[in-house]
Amino acid sequence: MKHLSHFTSEEVSQIIKKARRAVRHPGLDILVSDLRPPEKALAETGHALSTKSNLSSEAQSKNEQKKKTNLPDTALPSGERRRGRILVVTPKKIGSSPQRNRIRRRLKAIFYEEKLFERGIDVIVFVKKKGIELTFNQLKKLLIGVFETT
Repeated sequence: MKHLSHFTSEEVSQIIKKARRAVRHPGLDILVSDLRPPEKALAETGHALSTKSNLSSEAQSKNEQKKKTNLPDTALPSGERRRGRILVVTPKKIGSSPQRNRIRRRLKAIFYEEKLFERGIDVIVFVKKKGIELTFNQLKKLLIGVFETT
């Protein structure tokens, strides 16, 4: 699948500001940021996001058009679902490049094989030194666990 882990630097900073920590593990931290529109988030989670505004209807329509033009790459034409993405951050100090690349490939493979991208949630994984030692099944359990609680 194309663009499962493609982020611009601006998107990364916006997502990190809006994201919440879903998992804190000695080997990694996982942050999630919901991409779903407020209506879908309400329907799926039962939590309302405030959408009231004191703006005139003309100002509201201008704001809505502005929002549409500033949507991330994951935005699809109306009626289609947005796809979630995964960003894996592996600092150089945690291991050799083959070790860092292995954990990146494993996390991306889990994200793709389990079709977690269909849930419309961006995931950021910060790998720590002990994360290099995690097996594929341990990573899978941690990553899937994030989506079961979300």
